[in-house]
Amino acid sequence: QGACGYILSNSEEVFYPGKGLVMAATCEWVDVGDGLRAYYGAPEGSGPHPCIVVYIEAFGVNDHFQKLTQRLADEGFATITPDIYDGEIYAYDNLDGAIGKLKAMDDETVMAQTEQCLDWLAGRTEADTSRAAVTGFCMGGRYAFLANAQLASRFKGAAAFYGGGIGPEEDFVGRKTLLDRIQEMQTPILLWYGSEVQSIQPDELGRCLLYTSDAADDLHCRVLVGPRHFTNTKQHTKPLKHLQST
Repeated sequence: QGACGYILSNSEEVFYPGKGLVMAATCEWVDVGDGLRAYYGAPEGSGPHPCIVVYIEAFGVNDHFQKLTQRLADEGFATITPDIYDGEIYAYDNLDGAIGKLKAMDDETVMAQTEQCLDWLAGRTEADTSRAAVTGFCMGGRYAFLANAQLASRFKGAAAFYGGGIGPEEDFVGRKTLLDRIQEMQTPILLWYGSEVQSIQPDELGRCLLYTSDAADDLHCRVLVGPRHFTNTKQHTKPLKHLQST
């Protein structure tokens, strides 16, 4: 296989290169062990299908992320969205509650949960974990960056959408900044940002551009900046591509 595919989220139809239209994926909550659950989308057909791990924003595995899991599974990816919030969901207007939960998150715990999900996928006949990628949004974009470094041997590519906390001089909630981890990466990563998003300052974007431009050429690290906030709604028409497999 070449590039794994595209998100065409302004349409109910999706295209998976070499497969044509793929629909009717099955999504459900699953127990991946040790009390961790995840929302999992199994594509139609026996596969084995490439895999994607999806990290949430700061609001939990809400309806948006269940729909995103469904869309990616419809596209032909075995898609798993770990419930790193342990069932907690925050309304979009409850920013204080969401930020309070974000502050309590532990990077090492989330990475261990990610490995649990990958190990669970490895036991599924329809999933090919040798062709796994990781993506995330906002808080989850930072986790996608971290996973592509800390769990580098387990991923073939990554895309982080508006991942705050990757490269500030000092993170506003006290998290470790991550740009020094880029040399641990073995596979491509795309960082998507909206230049008008006030929560991620221009100096952080500048540092991300500097560090990725200095990375090894074969990493294909790229920072893509558009005028608006990239979202995971149906109005999001940017492709998630170049999550390459071997």
